[in-house]
Amino acid sequence: MGLAGLDEIQVITRRVQGVEVRATSTARVEQLYLTSAPISGEPLIALVVGTDSRDQGNTSTMEHHGTYASEHSSSWFEVGLVHGETEFGQRYRVQANLHGVPNFTRHQNAWDADHPLVASARRGDRVELWAVAQNPNWLNVVREAGIVTYTMPLV
Repeated sequence: MGLAGLDEIQVITRRVQGVEVRATSTARVEQLYLTSAPISGEPLIALVVGTDSRDQGNTSTMEHHGTYASEHSSSWFEVGLVHGETEFGQRYRVQANLHGVPNFTRHQNAWDADHPLVASARRGDRVELWAVAQNPNWLNVVREAGIVTYTMPLV
């Protein structure tokens, strides 16, 4: 028995490679970091995204230092779905980096079937993880990330 007492299929996609996304203006800069294996069953019942990352490690707004306040963080991750070669639906912010912290931090976020992205995923779709930075001199430095999909087995 697995997640929620059900037998399910779990597929793990992982990438261990340093990537630095650097913003040089107020324009948003994004880079696709990881794409999951195709979803092998239906429905998707849960999605887990893990990241090991940091921002540039300093800040001029010390009142937000070390917080996750998304309105004050200029580096984060988003996930979206791909069907075939086409991204569809919207992307969702999954995790911000700690504001102004120089150390890498591991995060794990889980969404169940109630989340709109999980609810809209179909067999064959893939999940994309995007690293994003915005505002001058902000970085999203990624050391590692993973995507785990949980589906019901095909019967």
